[in-house]
Amino acid sequence: MSLETRLPQDLHIVRHGAVVAASASPDKLHGTAWVAPLLHSERDGEPTAFRVTHAPGARSAWHSHPLGQLLIVEQGVCRVQCEGGPIERASAGEVVWIPPDVLHWHGADEAGAMVYLSAQQTLAGRVADWPEDAR
Repeated sequence: MSLETRLPQDLHIVRHGAVVAASASPDKLHGTAWVAPLLHSERDGEPTAFRVTHAPGARSAWHSHPLGQLLIVEQGVCRVQCEGGPIERASAGEVVWIPPDVLHWHGADEAGAMVYLSAQQTLAGRVADWPEDAR
């Protein structure tokens, strides 16, 4: 079964304020965060993009992305950890790449809120995998 694209077929600008952020799912988060969907597709290889705001100290649960994930830190300090590795920090203006199928989490430093843009591609109708134990 071929899934259809939900991406615009012509030039499309997501205007400031056009997308409303909603609270992130509590089963995928420790703390408080808001997610604004910017682009979405269920077709293999097509991108999805979100703007995510984490409250101070909030972070995602452990998860992975079948085709990897790109984070562009817009504000604050992003903490990110891959399974078995140290906690790393990326500041506003820095970019984080997490390779495919690498279990990881990311979130805000305790000192303040953090905003990032995330981009990831779809594979088999999904962009992320969340282990049931969600450590």
